[in-house]
Amino acid sequence: EEMVNEAQAYFDKYHMNGIEGTITIFGDLHLKSAVKVRLIDPRDKLKQGVFIVSEVTTKFGVDGYRQTLKLPYCIERYKEDSK
Repeated sequence: EEMVNEAQAYFDKYHMNGIEGTITIFGDLHLKSAVKVRLIDPRDKLKQGVFIVSEVTTKFGVDGYRQTLKLPYCIERYKEDSK
């Protein structure tokens, strides 16, 4: 019980990188939660990296498929030389 309380206290203060949010993509790519996605943003290099998807919402309408991915944190930074 002491270890559980200690772990909870640690993770309450732990922020991996401060980047979190959602992104909407076109098409139905059959993505599921817990998959890894790599984002590349040429305008803001701090947003580039590999993220774990925690939630996927798929919508279909007259404009086609849209998937909204919830990305809670970055697990790996993107390196320019690893293309």
